[in-house]
Amino acid sequence: MFTSVPEDVAKFIFNNPDLNKDQIGDYFGKDNPFNVKVLSTFTDMLNMKSMSIGDALRKYLTYFTLPGEG
Repeated sequence: MFTSVPEDVAKFIFNNPDLNKDQIGDYFGKDNPFNVKVLSTFTDMLNMKSMSIGDALRKYLTYFTLPGEG
C-alpha cells in the first residue's frame, strides 16, 4: 500500500491491529510533516473523551510502542 494521503495511512494503522507496534512507534516518531500529520489524524480517530488521563494513555499505547527511551 502506498498513499500520499495521511488520513489513509492513519486509517490503515488503526484498522490493522496486527501490525508491528515497534515499527508503528518508529514511524510516528519520525520528524517529518507527513508522519506528524498521520500521528495527529490517528490520535483524532481514538475516542477517549470520557476516559481518565491514565486510561486514555493506556488505550493510546496499545496501538504502538514508544520509540527509544520513551
